[in-house]
Formats: sequence, structure tokens, C-alpha cells
Amino acid sequence: MVDFKKRLGAKQIQKPVDPTVLYETLDRASDKGPLRPAQLAILKTWHEQRRNEKDIILKLHTGQGKTLIGLLMLQSKLNELAEPAIYLCPNNFLIDQTCHQAKQFGIRYCTAVDGALPDEFLNGKALLITSVQKMFNGRTKFQLGQQSMPVSYILMDDAHACIDAIRDAFSIRIEGESPAYQRIIQLFTQALTDQGAGTFADIKIGNPDCLLPIPYWDWQEKHAEVIKILSDTVNAESEKKANKANIWFVWPLLKDIIHQCQCVVSGHALEIAPNLPPLDVFGSFCRAKHRVFMSATVTNDAFLVKGLRLSVGTITNPLTYKEERWSGEKMILIPSLIHESLDRSTVVNDFGRVRTGRDHGVVVLSPSFRMTADWEKCGAQVAKKDSIGLRIEQLRQGQFDHPVVIVNRYDGIDLPDSMCRVLVFDSMPYSESLIDRYEEDCRATSEITAIRSARTIEQGLGRSVRGEKDYCAIILIGSELVKFVRNQASRTHLSSQTRAQVEIGLEIAEMAEQEIKKGGTPLEALHNLVNQCLGRDEGWKEFYVQQMNAVKPEPAQTEVLNVFSMELEAGLLFERGEVT
Repeated sequence: MVDFKKRLGAKQIQKPVDPTVLYETLDRASDKGPLRPAQLAILKTWHEQRRNEKDIILKLHTGQGKTLIGLLMLQSKLNELAEPAIYLCPNNFLIDQTCHQAKQFGIRYCTAVDGALPDEFLNGKALLITSVQKMFNGRTKFQLGQQSMPVSYILMDDAHACIDAIRDAFSIRIEGESPAYQRIIQLFTQALTDQGAGTFADIKIGNPDCLLPIPYWDWQEKHAEVIKILSDTVNAESEKKANKANIWFVWPLLKDIIHQCQCVVSGHALEIAPNLPPLDVFGSFCRAKHRVFMSATVTNDAFLVKGLRLSVGTITNPLTYKEERWSGEKMILIPSLIHESLDRSTVVNDFGRVRTGRDHGVVVLSPSFRMTADWEKCGAQVAKKDSIGLRIEQLRQGQFDHPVVIVNRYDGIDLPDSMCRVLVFDSMPYSESLIDRYEEDCRATSEITAIRSARTIEQGLGRSVRGEKDYCAIILIGSELVKFVRNQASRTHLSSQTRAQVEIGLEIAEMAEQEIKKGGTPLEALHNLVNQCLGRDEGWKEFYVQQMNAVKPEPAQTEVLNVFSMELEAGLLFERGEVT
């Protein structure tokens, strides 16, 4: 092998640290041109002004190349100091997508195969692309506490989705058929009866919609008995060689703080979780030198205060592209406002049908599997846990005859271009977490609950429009969802971009209502609107651009940030035992 380095003499090869210079040295694919203006501006600002800050939030519109920016930031840090760098994704779909981009652009990376951490990553030779679940679990290969493996640079993609995954890492869910469920119910029978005798009676017959909390005073008094029940369950799981239950992974994180946890019971399951997840046990995350959290511009980042313990100053000073206004085209349609006959049942029966030769995907977002039966009856294919990868791949390959129903996944799945030209947002989303559901019941009119709902709705609306030139017709059905977007107070919690898109949809409904009076059926009017979007009607495009050009970016809502900051401080006081 010829040693070309000898020809260079004694001069050592310097790896570029400036990410824009670094990009020009990469062995990228021939179709990958220069960096976009937004990418150049972001990377220049980061390198020249902010690369030494511990925490940074990167906010950029979908389709502007956040993934490449993140990869270049990490590679720049690796070139500066060859220390471990990790790119965290909320799910396997984003892992595959990120690895694909890293390969296309010539960035050296590795993945965690069979759970082991690669030497290339540990030695700072290549960045590691993996899931947030790999780092945040009670049996993590990164180790816990003082034994945590040092990681110098962390980038968290889709930070809001990662928060949900981290919360799951601290939550024990015990299904109703488990002996542990029955033992805990029996232990707290009197306390649950006192909370609500009728509701507890419904829980005992298996009603999944009925929820009761175990009072904190009774929980603290009997937490030793709870620990014994949970420990027995964990030991039983340890004897299994595969398919260990959720509790097996969570137990190392909660076993010494059970008294600080809360428990909510339903007829199908119970859930145990701390009031504030103690993130400091993950030393790899908390002690990293530089952390970047990527977020969409349509997302309220106030949740990052409690979810990741970021400071208010970090939230209010994100890294953004100042010239950016809005991105992508969404024609939001609300059939029930166009005509009363266009109810949920009518839309399901029409858009759920199989249509041979369709040249675009039709995707449905549903809050629960219980609400998918009518879609499936019409011919739609429901993506279950073991088939969701297949359904997404079929869409990617252009198999569009069957509509695809995705259940309770409002983030982390990208459906660009023809993969999804029609998105049906079916009914108001709700959390699968029992604790979240109980909190929402107690705080139904709370601003925090409204903000959380708005965030989930925005995430769902963003699944189908993944770039500046992407477009989609989005159909909203379900009385609670329509009520939310119609309510002016609720809409204030949406981003300025999404709020404008919804208000365009309300205006379209009024215009379509007038057209129906001139002739034609309501269903024909709905399809005509969809076809105007998909057929690239010039009038619609100009109308949309004119309306969206009036949108102005808004600063972070400091009132909400302050509420989350105070809740975080209260949680820390409880965690330290300074309050009860």
C-alpha cells in the first residue's frame, strides 16, 4: 500500500473544525450539492458564537436539513477533540433515516449492534447513531450514576418525542392480568374505595376508562409492601430469557424512590412513575460538555424545561434561521363545517375505501386501536406494532391502493411527498399514560393541558408535509378535535404558522358552504377541494401564499415557561425531601 502521507513530509494533517469547511472535505454522493442558505447560516452562527455553550436548542422548519446540520456539528466536535459523540433518535425510523444521510454525505458513523457500544464510538473515531431508549433505561450500557460512561457531545433529534421516551423509561406499567396488579389493588382497596366507591367498582370489573389515584399518604405509608410486590415481579421476569416486561428495565431506576412516586389505577392496568424523573442518574447525558436539542419551529419548547431540565434562558435563545418565515403547504379541511352531513362516519366510509391505481398515499392518524374498526371494515390497513415498518415501506414503494391507519403516533414518522397527499386526522389525540390521562381529567380547563394538546396536534399535522415544496390535504374529523381548532382561545396555543393554516381552513369551510348552495353534493364539494390541492390549482396556491406571507414569528411564551420552571423547582424540592 502506498503511504501518501509520507509525501506530505512532517506536516500533520489538520482536520477541519469549521463545519462549513468540513462539509467541502466530505466524500459525499455526487447529487449532494452545496449547503443551503439556512444550513450555512445556522452552522456559521453555531461555530463562531455558540459552539462552547453547554446547551443549545436548534429550531428549523421541516425540510431545511436539520439532520445534516446536526451531523456536521457532531463531526466538527469530533475533529476538535476525539471524544465520544452521540446522535440520539426517538425511534428506529429516524435511526435508519439518519444513518442513510450520514452515509450519503460521507460522515463516519457507527451503530450499537447487539447492545454493545462500538470501540469506534468510545475512542472518538466515529459518532454513534442510536435511539434515546438505548441511553435512557435502567439497564443501559452507558451505566448509571457515578459509573456512567463519559459522553462529551450529545445531539437529540426531535427532542419532544425523546422526552416521551425518557418518561416511559421511568414508568412502570402493570397490566390487569398480572398477579402484581391484583396484589397492589388488594393492598389499597380501602384507599381506592374512599377515593370513589362507584369508580372503583367499575375498575374491578375491568373498565379501562375509569381512573383513580392512590392517595400519596397511603402510598408512602405502604411503599415497603409495594416494593416487595414489585421486587417479586422483577425476579420472576429475570428468570425469563427473552421478552422481559417493562418493569424489568425500569426497576433499577425506581426501586429506591418508590416513596416519591405516584400510582394511578384503571380497569386494565396501573402505572407507577415519579413526580419528576431523576435525570441525574444518567451521567452520560447530564455531564456531557455540549448538548444540542433539535426542535421543529411549530413546537412549543416550554416542555423542555421539565422534560430535560433545560433553563429558561436556553429555551428563549434558540439557534434559528432569521430569514425563515413558513414552509410547506397544508390545505386543512373540516368537513363538518362545510356541511353537517359530512360527519366522521361519512368521511371514514369514503376515504377509507380501497382505490386501485391511486397515485398517492392516504394516511389516517387515530388515537386508539378501538377507533380503527370502522376504517378496517372499509378496507384500510391498520399499522400494528409488528407491521408498522412494513406499512411505511409499502407507502415508500408507491403501494397506495389501501389507506393506512397509524395509531397514537403523532411524531417520529415522516411521510413526505406522494407517501401521503391526504392525511385524515381522526379525533382528538390523548395520552396512553394513565398518569397523564388522570392529570388531564383533573385539569381539563388548564392552560398546560391545552398546550400539551396543541403540541400533539401540531406534531400530527406535520407528519405529511416534510419540505418547503411538499403539500398535502389534511382532513380533520371528530367533534372534540373540531371543537379545539374552532375555539379561538385554544388556537392561541398553536404556533403562528399552524394557527394561520387552521384559520385558512375555517375560511375554506365558509367558502365551500356557499358553493354547495349553488349546486352539487357536500361530498363532491369536499373532493373538489382535495383535488384543487392535489391538482396544484393556481388560484389555491396563490391564495395560500398570500395568507401565509402575513404570518409573523412569535417569541416564546414566558408565562408558560415560568409555570414549568416553578413546577420543576417544586419537584426538585420534593425529590430532595425538603417538602412532602
